[in-house]
Amino acid sequence: MVVEAIIILVSSTGGGRFRAIVEARQIMASSRAPFLAGCRVLPAEGMAADAVAVMRHMGSDTDCLKGKVGTAAGLMVAEDHSGIRFRKFTPISRKAPPSIRQNGAGASDDRPAEINESLTPPAGAGI
Repeated sequence: MVVEAIIILVSSTGGGRFRAIVEARQIMASSRAPFLAGCRVLPAEGMAADAVAVMRHMGSDTDCLKGKVGTAAGLMVAEDHSGIRFRKFTPISRKAPPSIRQNGAGASDDRPAEINESLTPPAGAGI
């Protein structure tokens, strides 16, 4: 049985940010992680968490990233001294300003340890 995937098309808005489009409709205006951000929008629009989503760049038929909507919605991209990793999604609080240490360095990252989920490049992607 072949399962139809939801195609999330992304195009650059500049500065390392991208818009996300599904079925000719913009679902995310600007994000550094448009696939993950788009997958957080889709369930609110009635998309099943176990539906498969595929990211493609506008004008390309190459599948760049693939995963279940619910899995992708629960992730974010984080960069630290260890590199770039998927982490459990933590919404940004708009209520309080970010804390700053006395020495001026940013606050410590108290997010959960790395999450290894089933977001993978498609087979044969050469990655």
